[in-house]
Amino acid sequence: MNLRRIGGPALPVLAVSLVFAGVADAAEVSMPVRPDQALVYVIRPADPGGGDMVADYFFAGEQLLAVTKGKTHAGAYLPPGKHLLWCQGGAALLDLVPGQTYYVVCGFFHGFSLLDDAEEAATLMAETKPGPAIGPSQQEKARKRLERFYSSTNNAIRAEGWDQPSPPPLPVPADTSGLILVPAYTPVVLELMENLSSSVTPAGERVRFRVVSSGSAASPARIAPGSVAEGVVMAVRAASKGGGAGGLAIDVPALVLRPRDSA
Repeated sequence: MNLRRIGGPALPVLAVSLVFAGVADAAEVSMPVRPDQALVYVIRPADPGGGDMVADYFFAGEQLLAVTKGKTHAGAYLPPGKHLLWCQGGAALLDLVPGQTYYVVCGFFHGFSLLDDAEEAATLMAETKPGPAIGPSQQEKARKRLERFYSSTNNAIRAEGWDQPSPPPLPVPADTSGLILVPAYTPVVLELMENLSSSVTPAGERVRFRVVSSGSAASPARIAPGSVAEGVVMAVRAASKGGGAGGLAIDVPALVLRPRDSA
């Protein structure tokens, strides 16, 4: 389980030669959630200084997902697993879960941020319109953008420690009596129990979460609210002096639960 919020200015330019990976399946706003895919929306609010008509390109790795202009949004399906999502405004390595919808604000003037507030996401979607269609000219421009930025973006993310290997599976105890089995991808809402800051929190620090809720209509709750779980800060990006937001990558490899606090 990965909880990430990343932002930052455009990454350095490095010319490389790559094969253009093609265009993802586009998704309209009314497109239903698919149980075998993650649905990712990229939102680009209005740009300052009249930059709304300048196109930006949103990728998953080497795959073009969307072309955006100011006050537009676009969506695409992606298979579950780790994906490097990026545009000229910033990047993040996210572990996508099937059946979930993600809202990303990304643009040269907006950095990169993953929205975790449903009302904020709904407001931004309502204030924007679907982005331009992806035609041959946009694909060619995206190919050039890919050649200029992908390698440096990919290397920067990994150099900062965001590409952490998956933890080894936890051993299964010989005696499982009294334990419960929580199916993979069961939704669990966690509340951070302490203050963190990318300017002072080091990588490797252990942090505590409180379970707010778990389960869904299709998968009933199995974990008692108030249970406490531990995570670890895997990587830290401090905010830049130019205004780029900082970020923390926190992994909760498993809900190895402690009893609730007495308080």
